[in-house]
Amino acid sequence: MKNTLILFSIVALAGSCSSSPPKRGGAAGTTGAAGATGAAGMTGAAGTTGAAGTTGAAGDTGAAGTTGVAGTTGAAGTTGAAGETGAAGTTGAAGSAAGTTGAAGTGVAGTTGAAGDTGAAGATAPAACANSTVVTAGGAETNCPAKATWKAMGMPAAAHGLYNIPDNQLLAQYAIDGSTTTRFTSGMTMADGFYFQVDLGVAKMISGIVVTTTLNATDSTYDVADGYEVGVSTDGTAFTKVSGCTTSAAPVETINFTATMARYVRYTAKGGPVPPTNSPTAWLSIHEFNVLCN
Repeated sequence: MKNTLILFSIVALAGSCSSSPPKRGGAAGTTGAAGATGAAGMTGAAGTTGAAGTTGAAGDTGAAGTTGVAGTTGAAGTTGAAGETGAAGTTGAAGSAAGTTGAAGTGVAGTTGAAGDTGAAGATAPAACANSTVVTAGGAETNCPAKATWKAMGMPAAAHGLYNIPDNQLLAQYAIDGSTTTRFTSGMTMADGFYFQVDLGVAKMISGIVVTTTLNATDSTYDVADGYEVGVSTDGTAFTKVSGCTTSAAPVETINFTATMARYVRYTAKGGPVPPTNSPTAWLSIHEFNVLCN
C-alpha cells in the first residue's frame, strides 16, 4: 500500500510539472482521484503448545532389615565351698605353777601346739577404786559457792578435847578450811555407815569430789575408807547414790560422776567389817574435802 501511494504521488507530480512555464490566466488542472488503500496483510495463526510431559511414578521403598536376635548371657560361676575351721584348742587345767607354753607344731602348716597349763592364780590384792575418769567435763571447785560459806558435819562427831587432840586435827570444819595440815577424824574405829557431809548453802550442778585422807609417812596410812558410797541431796534428808567402791580408797581419792543438781554431798564408809580389814584401829580421817561444781 505504501509503495502504491508513493507511485501515485510521483505520477501526480509528473503530470503537474512541465518544462514550459504555466500560461498566465489558464484554467486550473484537475486533481487526480485518490489512490485505493491496499488491504491489510493476514496475521498468521498462533502456534500449538506442546502437551505437558508425564511425571514418572515414585520408586518402591525397600523393606526394613531384620534385627538380629540378642546374644545369650553365660551362666554365673559356682563359688567354691568355704574351708572348715579347725576345732578350738582345749584349755589346760589350772596348775600350781606358772604354765609352760606348748611347743609350736612342726607338722603341716596351720597346726598349733597345745596350750600350756596355766598356773594357779595367786592372792589378788584389793583393786583400787576406778572412779577417777571424768564423766561430766568442766567440774571445778571454783564453780562452787565460796568454801568459807560451806558447813561440814561428821558422824560420829568427835567431842572437843578428845584424847587431848587439838581441835584442828579433830573437828569437821577443819576438813574444809583449805589446808591439808588440818583434818577431821571420827575419833573412833571406823565402822560401816560413818560419814562426812558438806552443805554448799545453795544447790549447784555437782560432778565430783576429791577426798584427801593421808599425805605423808607421819599420817596413818590406814585412815582411809574400807569402801565408800557418795550420795547427793537437795534437802539434806533424801540422798541419791552417785558413786561407790567396795575396796579401800586411795590416800587422795578422786571420785567423778554424772553432774547432778544438789546442795548436800555425803561421803559414807561402806563395805568394811568391824574392825576394818585395813587396820583394827583405823579412824575415818579427812584432811581436805573438795567438791567439783559445773
